[in-house]
Amino acid sequence: MYRVLFLPAQPADASAELLHELPARITEKPGQPGQPALSCRSTADTAFRPLSELLASFRPHIMHVHSQHGAAGMLVDGAMAWAASLLKRFAGLVRCLILDGCMDAQQAAALTASVDCVIGFAAAVDAAPRARWSTAFYRALKAG
Repeated sequence: MYRVLFLPAQPADASAELLHELPARITEKPGQPGQPALSCRSTADTAFRPLSELLASFRPHIMHVHSQHGAAGMLVDGAMAWAASLLKRFAGLVRCLILDGCMDAQQAAALTASVDCVIGFAAAVDAAPRARWSTAFYRALKAG
């Protein structure tokens, strides 16, 4: 079973799409016997627990960081260092980091030091195409 944690890039990004609709959409159809299952949790389910505590208790394989507007520079300044140090602390646990806002190659390189795979967009992408991509990605993962 793959465990997926959805969280907003910033608290203001805590949209219904990320926190409720997307996890529900990707887990609504059960997989076939023998196919990997997905367990999804979002920060809306956690009653504002510290992220490090949530990572330690849920132990996600995939962290999906959502930017409501797909904005450029999703992880900037101190947030970049914080994300890299948090992933380093949980190295070997989080295997894939999805940044569905805009990121650059330097950000991806810094984050891949602690996680096997970083997926992001090189340019801002509207919400509807990002939601379709996410749904297709998780359904393909679930299908094996």
